Amino acid sequence: MLGARDVVVFLARPEALEAPARREAAMAVLDETDRAHVARFRFERDRRIALASRALQRRALSRCVEGRVAPAAWRFEPGGDGGAGGKPRVAGDAMGLTFNVSNARGLVACTVARGRAVGVDVEPVPAEVPADVVDSHFAAVERAALRALPAERQARRFAALWTMKEAYLKARGIGLGGLALDRFWYAEGVGLVLGEGVDDDAARWQVSCWAPTAEHVAALCVARGEGGEGARIATRWMAGDG
Repeated sequence: MLGARDVVVFLARPEALEAPARREAAMAVLDETDRAHVARFRFERDRRIALASRALQRRALSRCVEGRVAPAAWRFEPGGDGGAGGKPRVAGDAMGLTFNVSNARGLVACTVARGRAVGVDVEPVPAEVPADVVDSHFAAVERAALRALPAERQARRFAALWTMKEAYLKARGIGLGGLALDRFWYAEGVGLVLGEGVDDDAARWQVSCWAPTAEHVAALCVARGEGGEGARIATRWMAGDG
């Protein structure tokens, strides 16, 4: 059973659903809304990612309540004001569970906590750093630190900075359009720094970043507990059949 300090990041490979039996098992845990979401995608690769994500979300939640709720039984509702930045949440009491999901080519993630705001992001490491993105979305201190690195390290550091930015915004439930990405930044040895006028306290967030695969970077942002208590973070890989 998930404890008050526990935060688990569940990971899965969409390619696992290339096996017909696993794809069928994943479809079986979805509801009509989920199936309609999967069917909207034009390309099979994207449908597979969407299916893997929706199935992982349901299976992860069930794992965290030790099977007391079947994956197919979960129901969700819009979070926040229901707008673009509002994260979905579990309908009803749901034992205080909070969750967030992220999808990328080759990897999907779902983080689950109890009574804590959470945000997760996964991204593939790009072949090269997109200079236009750095110039338009990174703070000056991030741009300088990134470009000071050896060329072979820049792409992975870019992915780390981007995922940490997205994880923070998702934890707050405000979306990419809710706060300019250059109004907060990450500094080596310091962590999250908020620019002038940002209505938040950086100290209330615990941010971590790691490489779940050789091709991807993941970041997690989770609210600290009372008195600044940090979360116990674990990662779990799940097969395509749950």
